[in-house]
Amino acid sequence: MFDEAISLKKLLDYKWVLAPTSVVSRQWLDRAFELQGLTKPDVQIETNLLLMIPSMIMQTELLSFISRRNLETDNAQSASKQLKEVPVEEFRMKRHYNVINVKKGYLPPVAKRLREILIKEGRNIFESGKTN
Repeated sequence: MFDEAISLKKLLDYKWVLAPTSVVSRQWLDRAFELQGLTKPDVQIETNLLLMIPSMIMQTELLSFISRRNLETDNAQSASKQLKEVPVEEFRMKRHYNVINVKKGYLPPVAKRLREILIKEGRNIFESGKTN
C-alpha cells in the first residue's frame, strides 16, 4: 500500500477507523494534521472498542492510529501479525508520566513501594513494556 515515503498529506487519501473525538489520542492525531495545515482524516468508522480496531483494519483498507501496546493484547496478536505499521514522524507520540502524592499525607506501604519502583525503574518499564 505504501511504497514511497509517507507524508501526512498522502494519508488523507485513505479512510480511517478511529476513536471518538472525545479520546485524547484522537484529539492529538487531529491536531497533528491541523499543525501541518491539513484537514482531519476522513473517518469511516468511529468506535470506543479500541481492541476491535486491529481486526477492523484487517477486514478493510482503513487506516488507524493505535498504540503498539493495543496490538500486543491477546485478542490483537493474530491481527498484528498481518498488519503493518506505517512509520510517520509526525505520529511519534511521546508520553510523560509523573508520580504525585501529598507531601505529608498517608501513603500505604504498597503505594510507597510502587512509587519507589516507578521513580527508579519507570523509564525502563515504559520504554521496554516489561518489568524485572
